[in-house]
This record gives sequence, C-alpha cells and structure tokens, in this order.
Amino acid sequence: MRHTNDFLGHSGIVWFPMEVLAVSCLHVECRENLDWINSLSRELHREDALLVLVDVTVDFRRLYSTLRTMKPRFSEELFLPSNHEFWVNGEEISCSLESLTPVCCSVSMNR
Repeated sequence: MRHTNDFLGHSGIVWFPMEVLAVSCLHVECRENLDWINSLSRELHREDALLVLVDVTVDFRRLYSTLRTMKPRFSEELFLPSNHEFWVNGEEISCSLESLTPVCCSVSMNR
C-alpha cells in the first residue's frame, strides 16, 4: 500500500504514481494462460492500470470471466478487442459487437 507522506510534491499536492501494465494475446483457451491469470496477485498492483490487448478468447463467457478475474487486481482495466473477440464462435448474433459491448460494460460497472 502506498502512503500519502511518500508522495507529496513541492506544491503540497498529493500524487500517487501509477504503473501501466499491458498484456496481449492471452488466448485463455490454453489452460497455462488461464492459470497465469488466476495466479496474479490481488494486492501487488491494486493502484496500477492494466491494458488487456487483443486476442483474449473467441468465447464471450470466457472473455467475461477473464476480465472479471483481472478487474479487482488493478485500479483500472482497459480492454482493446481484436479479431478473436469480434469473430466469435457459436453466437447467434449478426455482429459480435452486439455481445461485446454488454460484456465490457458489465465488467467495468461491477467491481
């Protein structure tokens, strides 16, 4: 946990440094990758941001589960979808974006 006294600027304004971490091509269908996500510390990066970049999965249930698993481990989580998320398997929708938007909104609103 970072303490206020450690980060007083010369103007007396308190600031907290934030690391921005990025991960890409998680392919959570691979069990080893999913195990890595589940092993992430719940405390180490609580004040940092995570960019989840491209190719998480082609399954919306796994996408939701993966984003929900990582969300409480970071202060902010930003997700950039790619072909894997836009071309989903087994969905009865005319456009993957129709399902992707509610998944992302649900994760971001439910800490």
